[in-house]
Amino acid sequence: MLALTSSPYGATRRVAVTLAALGFSALTSAASVTPTVHYEFPFAYQNSYAAGRLAQGGDGRIFIATSESLYLSCGSLLALNPATGAVSKVTLDRNALGCVPSDTLNVDAEGTLWGSLSTKGPGKRGSLFRIPAGGSPVVAHAYTKSEGYAGGLTPVPWADGSLRTVRVYTPQGSSGQFERNAAPAYTPEVYRQVTANDGVTSPHTLASRGDGYLYGLGVNNEGEQGTSLFRVSEAGKLKVLAKFYSYGVLNGDLVDGRDGYFYLTINSGDDAPHGSVLSATPEGNTTLLHLFNGADGSHPTSAPIRAKDGWLYGTCATGGAHNEGVIFRMQPDGGNYEVLHHFEGGARGGVPRTGLLQASDGRLYGRTIDGGKHASGVVYSFSPPAP
Repeated sequence: MLALTSSPYGATRRVAVTLAALGFSALTSAASVTPTVHYEFPFAYQNSYAAGRLAQGGDGRIFIATSESLYLSCGSLLALNPATGAVSKVTLDRNALGCVPSDTLNVDAEGTLWGSLSTKGPGKRGSLFRIPAGGSPVVAHAYTKSEGYAGGLTPVPWADGSLRTVRVYTPQGSSGQFERNAAPAYTPEVYRQVTANDGVTSPHTLASRGDGYLYGLGVNNEGEQGTSLFRVSEAGKLKVLAKFYSYGVLNGDLVDGRDGYFYLTINSGDDAPHGSVLSATPEGNTTLLHLFNGADGSHPTSAPIRAKDGWLYGTCATGGAHNEGVIFRMQPDGGNYEVLHHFEGGARGGVPRTGLLQASDGRLYGRTIDGGKHASGVVYSFSPPAP
């Protein structure tokens, strides 16, 4: 069924809306997958928070970050070798490196993994770190009292070898500031502070398309619950591209599909109680692709990715046949929505809380926070089924 959607900020786009968008039960899937479990988190990971999407470094290792929890005061960083299935722990020394991995891990053109730690470390305020291909973590910059905490920092590699970051915990008490971090010291250089007139507060969830702009999501500050999609130029000019109200507050990250669209998810809202998937152009034209109805998934926590076969693949944290979440796929226009797997919370895990990563072996990798031997979650993967 076809419907027309539009944004007050841009042009109308025709999109295929599934029967789930109209409140009908999910259709039986034409395809399915059986996830392979690579790692079962031990008891210490119970109640842990999955800090962000998995990332694959230049040496092939897949990194999984976990923020602190009841049993993990410093958080953890694990490395999975997809060729052997071996999982090793990357030591986070609270004094030499820092604690509590935050937000998304990113990889630059050289295969170096970049991330941040929210607290502790040499400067006592967290750190920006990198892991060279085949290497161990190195502090790129240790944040100090005068600079403020590194918490909430998402490093985005830039074409010139520097980074672009945003922080919401700043000594100035602002609701966020955008920074450049250039080699060799990677000292933060503020090039745009967020003000009350910008139409966005607490910016987070950054993405880059290589067009000179930094894109992201933040809380809309106009007195209504909602989210703003924005971009920031190299000169520090901030522009709100789209605003979301009745469909709720966006949750998770902003994914560049490399097809001219960003993809994003809404966890829940007045018009989307189970959440939804949207696309947006770099100009801010937005399209509703899918409304979840509970039977076909509920409460997505990360945006779907566009895999090599051209389909969008994603997860919902709850809903499905066992209310433990689902793996789904659909076409980039929202058509042909399919539930590929209903999590049960048992041996293959439940409640997926991170987005999917397509690794160099073609398989899609993710993490749950329930299920497994200790009911603390698993790391899993699956091969995309044939169309």
